[in-house]
Amino acid sequence: MGAPEELLDRVSEICRDFGITSLDAQIESCRALVGRKGSIDLSVIGRFKAGKSSLLNSLAGTDVLPVGVIPVTAVVTYLRFTEARSVLVRFLDGREREIEFGEMADYVCATRNPENARRAAAVEISIPSPKEVVGLRFVDTPGPAHPSPRGLTPGSS
Repeated sequence: MGAPEELLDRVSEICRDFGITSLDAQIESCRALVGRKGSIDLSVIGRFKAGKSSLLNSLAGTDVLPVGVIPVTAVVTYLRFTEARSVLVRFLDGREREIEFGEMADYVCATRNPENARRAAAVEISIPSPKEVVGLRFVDTPGPAHPSPRGLTPGSS
């Protein structure tokens, strides 16, 4: 049994132990998705400054996503675990461009990309993989009450 299946078994077991039945349908949907090729997106959603980026950095075992005292994430950011390290920016006009790792904050951070002036739809970061999360792509999102309304969605202008 692979890591995603084991994780789903564990989640199912925890739900069963605590009598949580409301997640049964979602767990079964995840089981169906595990058999598909490609990756499964797992979005981290919460208020701005709730620690979404910090949680993903902890999972990655390194500070890959920018964090700060003020709200930082202004563009939807994907974190994928792969063999090679890279950063790909997808723009609102459909273009894509690979950038240096050190340039990522210029697109993701609200302070360095105010009102999404760079017109980024999303940024996808790939880093070397802890084996147990291969096949998952994590999605770091701006909080729904983010103070910069233009940074809330990939289609914002």
